Amino acid sequence: MKSMSDEEVAQTETLLRKRLAQLADHAPTTVHLPGVVAVVPGQRRAGRARRAGMIAAITGLIGAGGFTTYSFLGASNGGGAATPEEAVTTFVSAIEHEDVLGMIDVTLPEEVGALRAAVDSVQADAKRVGVLADQLDVSGVQGVDVRVDDLVLDTNFLEGDLALVTATTGTFSASFDPQAFPFGDKMRRLVGDSGAVDTLKWALDGSGTAAQVMTVQRDGRWYVSLEYTLAEYIRQSAGWALPGPVSRTPVGFDSAEKAVTGFYDRLGALDLQGAMDTFAPGEDAMAWIAQSWMADAQAALDRGRKEGWSLGISGLTYATIGTGERLTLKPLAFKIDGTVPQHYTATADPTLPTVVAAYDGSGYALLPPGEMPPTTDGLTFTDNFAFPADSNFTMANSNGTIQPLVFASEQTAGAQPFSFERADGCTTFSGTGGANSLLGVFSVSPLATKVDGGYRICGDDVAAGGIGLLVLSGGGPFNLPSVSVVQSGGKWYVSPLGTLLASVSTGMHDATAESSLFDSAIAPFLYGGFSRTMLEALAIDQPADSVGPACLPALIVENGTITGVIADPPLDAVRACAELGFRSSSSSGAAVVTAQPPPVTESSVP
Repeated sequence: MKSMSDEEVAQTETLLRKRLAQLADHAPTTVHLPGVVAVVPGQRRAGRARRAGMIAAITGLIGAGGFTTYSFLGASNGGGAATPEEAVTTFVSAIEHEDVLGMIDVTLPEEVGALRAAVDSVQADAKRVGVLADQLDVSGVQGVDVRVDDLVLDTNFLEGDLALVTATTGTFSASFDPQAFPFGDKMRRLVGDSGAVDTLKWALDGSGTAAQVMTVQRDGRWYVSLEYTLAEYIRQSAGWALPGPVSRTPVGFDSAEKAVTGFYDRLGALDLQGAMDTFAPGEDAMAWIAQSWMADAQAALDRGRKEGWSLGISGLTYATIGTGERLTLKPLAFKIDGTVPQHYTATADPTLPTVVAAYDGSGYALLPPGEMPPTTDGLTFTDNFAFPADSNFTMANSNGTIQPLVFASEQTAGAQPFSFERADGCTTFSGTGGANSLLGVFSVSPLATKVDGGYRICGDDVAAGGIGLLVLSGGGPFNLPSVSVVQSGGKWYVSPLGTLLASVSTGMHDATAESSLFDSAIAPFLYGGFSRTMLEALAIDQPADSVGPACLPALIVENGTITGVIADPPLDAVRACAELGFRSSSSSGAAVVTAQPPPVTESSVP
């Protein structure tokens, strides 16, 4: 057969789009979607999140019909649907039938590029590190099956050319067959050969979480929007009122680096509206939902600034992922300087006694003023204890050490400074400013090194609590998250949807084919919420008999003490560690829980 030229392909696509648009005028609002027409009959399946979060992410981006790489190539101005209902039914039908043209026609044009970039990134990295097989064919992914039957839709037209489409009747069915799915060698070793088929059936009758899709009207045509759909689910969950139309002026930058730095500069200055103005034209969903909480949040930040809160970001450098007009920038180095109100400081008063709480909450010990022993050896813990009216407070760690307090030679008034610096894969926290919990995050870990005025901890996957300095997702508490940007009209802007997708799509970028997946950023998705650094922080220096026998195959034990985690730990063993947790040994001075901790009253809180 003679191959078609680019011009002939374009003419054919234009004709098909015209025919679809003509058919749209006769589309019913109640449809019956027939059984799935799979490329490999009976082999396409979609998995449950409980098997592994990353499996769901991979199949969602790569295998949700196997159409993504080809369908998200970019929509022309002739796309869209005549009604919101038709946009949704065409989208759902395309998922079942791998209808590339149908997907292109009803996907919001501004979101197409972000979806394609995420899919390309996931596929390339997943194949390179052995998560997916090289022979994966996205035109027909085996192991995934999705079906929607008897679908009935209801539309609520909103202000600003938006419409919320809700399924009032229908059945969604999905299954995932781990043996048929084209996992790579490394993932196959984790999944094993005994995985059963997971199935899910969901009645779309409003009895549970409503199945809803947001659509957007552009130039008289309607498109499905992933970003607005996510925003609407968040809005409903929070109970916020419906916001009005979006009004903002996007601010562009001359380079990708300047766009990300501009975003972080505004965020560091606690200027929420300024940060959102860096979002790309057309990507308005986050700005739309922000109207529900922006005023209250900004007022709270302004009050905090008057009390002594301040924040500034400098020294940002990046690693760039991707090519062309869509890039993802991962912060490699930065410095956050700021101040907190005095009552948040971690500086202890050397003239007051110090209360030490047992690691398991079973009791308390009292230290004389100015004393801070390194361990609990020799301390007596009791569950019958009343706090002194004025005292410092700290906690014992599971290995018998005590979270140290910084005693100030003299108490200072006013806001207290802190510094939070990332460089060469390590993060250093210093300064008198900051809550006790911040220093505790560092001092509780055997991986942390004490430095002048603070602590340093190294690694990219550390996740031992919340910093609260920047309320962002994807970067972990000791790093800033990656940010995706897009070039439009010669300027660079932040892409909110691209940034959200990057939290998944860049998870394997730094992994190598030789390394264990336990050392990658996707480890928590695969190993029951744990990564190597997290497990080491909890396990090292613990007595071996303080963990269950199912957990021990993941650990290195010397002379009855856990000294590390093996190079490539078994999945079941790591999950057992996550399920059982770790317990304090009575020999450490922090007794095993035998009684409830005493009630804490307002007069007894230090």
